[in-house]
Amino acid sequence: MIISVVIPSYNGRSLLEKNLPAVLKACTTWNNSDWEIIIVDDASTDTTVSWLKQTYPRIKVIQNFTNLRFARSVNKGVAAAQGEIVILLNNDVKPQPDFILPLIKHFQDKAVFAVGCLEKNGGILGGRGEGKFSRGFIIHWRPRNQDSKDTLWVTAGSAAFRKSIWDQLGGFDPLFRPAYDEDRDLSYNALKSGFIIASYYSIFFI
Repeated sequence: MIISVVIPSYNGRSLLEKNLPAVLKACTTWNNSDWEIIIVDDASTDTTVSWLKQTYPRIKVIQNFTNLRFARSVNKGVAAAQGEIVILLNNDVKPQPDFILPLIKHFQDKAVFAVGCLEKNGGILGGRGEGKFSRGFIIHWRPRNQDSKDTLWVTAGSAAFRKSIWDQLGGFDPLFRPAYDEDRDLSYNALKSGFIIASYYSIFFI
């Protein structure tokens, strides 16, 4: 099974310098060869693209020549992915070396669309969300109980998705520009379609 890691980035060279080594270590810890990393550079004005091509020739770089923002950049990365499972990571994420296997093992259930990570940001544990509709809007919050596997959505910055279902659902809606809520929207569409999403494991931000 090939795993694709997609990382959108805008002027993010410093963050990638800091966190890419941990992403690479996690990929090789899981499997020495059956993985790919795709970085979608969203028309950066720094030296991200040239640095990536020189420093990490194995990483696939997709370069936007106009700034498309988050949803469309992620969609381009997922469209180019070869893996059955696509892991989305923000460029500020430093994962644990063994974070991949506990995510992908849950995809043995063919109804599972997405598995989110529990995140530690400083001393705060998060990643699982609850919400409700009120007057046509979704009101959401971070529940105190972060141990439950049930979640209303998985966050776009640290989660794994089954690519075939992603394609079926159409990915992130580009109407969410510049960003935010595209992950809640896609998760809700998945739940309405009868698929499973859940929150399972830990990943660390620095």
